[in-house]
Order: sequence, then structure tokens, then C-alpha cells
Amino acid sequence: MIGIGGQFDNSNPFTSGYQLFPMFLNHVINGDTVSFTTPTITVTEAAGTVNISVSLKNATALPTSVDVVVTGGSATAGSYFTYTTQTVTFAANSNAAQTVTLSITDDNLFESNDTIVLSLQNATNNAVIDAAANTYTIVITDN
Repeated sequence: MIGIGGQFDNSNPFTSGYQLFPMFLNHVINGDTVSFTTPTITVTEAAGTVNISVSLKNATALPTSVDVVVTGGSATAGSYFTYTTQTVTFAANSNAAQTVTLSITDDNLFESNDTIVLSLQNATNNAVIDAAANTYTIVITDN
């Protein structure tokens, strides 16, 4: 509510958004945020597997889950890599990073580099997916 002189009046608990919705605003200001730990990695076809780390900031009293999904890239699933959507779950009150694994296929052909792009989707517990760290690109170099 705007008070005298155009100042925000926070004295009335019924007009103050913070006092009406403290849990909501606390989440918006300090809420749990999921993201990839790093934005990219470069591996050779001979790598075998790639471990992808997902982090959570400001864990809450409830578990938080998020899906790690392939959303793009030039590599063809089945030919260059094997991966199905995986869900990671952070335990209540835990910021411990979670890991998913993707398998790289060595096809023994001479070729250019390929990419796989993963994204985070469907976060639970009202978690926010960090827009600046929502994609993870794997660059596969020919061996």
C-alpha cells in the first residue's frame, strides 16, 4: 500500500504482501533453485560414460526432484549415445549434488564432432530452475 508521500506502508499486516505471504516471498527471495553444476563438457567417443551433476541451492524441508531430459544436439540417440530421461531427487534439507549418467557409443568412424543438449524440467516442491544454468552441452569429439 502506498502511504503518505508515495512511500510503501508496511505497517499494516493486512496490506503488506510480505506479512500476508511470508512463505511465498521467502521462497521467491531465498527459495530452492536447481541447475547444472557446469554448462558444458567435451569428451571423446571412447569416454564410455559421462556423469552429469545437478545442484540445488537453498534446500527446503521437503524433497525436491527435477527431470534431466535430452532436448537437442546433433548426436543421434541409439547411434551416438544411450540415455533415457532421469529424475534426480534431493533429500529434504540437502544441497548434496545429484548425478545422472549418459553412455557414449564409440562407432569407430571418422566424423565431425557431435553434441547432446540436456535440460532440466518439471521441478517439484516449487523449486525454480535456474534459467542461466538450465542447459548442459556434451561435445563428443571423434577419436
